[in-house]
Amino acid sequence: MGCHRLMLVVVAGTLAGGPAGLRADTIAKANNNQALDSGASWLGGVSPGSNDIARWDSLATVQGSPLASPVTWLGIQIADPPHNFTIPSTNHAITLGAGGIDLSAATRSFTNNAGLVVGADQVWNVATGLSLRIGGTLSGTAAVTKSGGGTVWLNGNAAGYGGLLTLNGGTLSANAAGLGGATGHVAVTASSTLNPTATATLGADR
Repeated sequence: MGCHRLMLVVVAGTLAGGPAGLRADTIAKANNNQALDSGASWLGGVSPGSNDIARWDSLATVQGSPLASPVTWLGIQIADPPHNFTIPSTNHAITLGAGGIDLSAATRSFTNNAGLVVGADQVWNVATGLSLRIGGTLSGTAAVTKSGGGTVWLNGNAAGYGGLLTLNGGTLSANAAGLGGATGHVAVTASSTLNPTATATLGADR
């Protein structure tokens, strides 16, 4: 796709839990390491906003794009970049809306070491054999549903997260910082695995 800027129009119903009639652009990452909050970092010269999906695909070969200021995106989508991608650690955060994090058709894993605010109920869909690593602070009170056969790693500090995290497939692995300080709960379905690597005090609803 030449411009890598796709438009999705929801005529009826919802988009990943969003309001009816929501229009979302999918904006692809350009092949550079410009800051993610800058338009120069994205194809078309416009950075994603609260109604946009930020997408990494085969054109994004350069690693290390930082986050120089807070951003709000509808969601994140990982497609077919040439290698695993990481957003570096920063004092700033990404607020994600109902689009969540989509690795359902991805060919590579994804790590976010920036802060992550769960701004709306959302799905983190990780394909079998891949992983989504949340290495920065996790906060917010909205619900997250983990789907797909892959693994979500919570390696950052989730003390500020108070939502419900439902495992509806695959594995959730976390260290003490990743689960221990959180005030929310984890619901685990029969097809899922909760694998804390240290003592966790987050409530578990089974």
